[in-house]
Amino acid sequence: MYVPSLYDLLTGIWSTDEQKHCPIVLGVSCWLVWRNWPTMWARSEGAQTSAAGWPVVVVGLLLYIVGRSQEILMFEVGSLIWLLIGILLLMRGGATTAKEEPRWTPRITFANLVAEIIHEDLKRAERYELVKKHGYKLMDYNG
Repeated sequence: MYVPSLYDLLTGIWSTDEQKHCPIVLGVSCWLVWRNWPTMWARSEGAQTSAAGWPVVVVGLLLYIVGRSQEILMFEVGSLIWLLIGILLLMRGGATTAKEEPRWTPRITFANLVAEIIHEDLKRAERYELVKKHGYKLMDYNG
């Protein structure tokens, strides 16, 4: 489901000079989850599953659908976090049922996502106006 999203990231925004570090951040994040996975899995052994995972999964799927169909990258990619949390809740239960809480928690809020989207659109519009004002031609690198 996320292969087209990753392809779009790798051939789109991650290929710019400003965002070339993003694949490294993704790789390090995946490695940290992989490294801590057995510990987290063992801590939640025997925990009851949580029905609260279903609404989280639904929110994740809706974010993905809206993000993919409307080309809102933050929704599309951010939905992965919601889906993973929902699946873990359905499989292993919440942090309150675990023997010990994990040492890290995601710090992404809806307000941060919206602010980032608006900020990127404003920067793009400002660049466009500056280029147009000085009489330069815009080049479309997407084909």
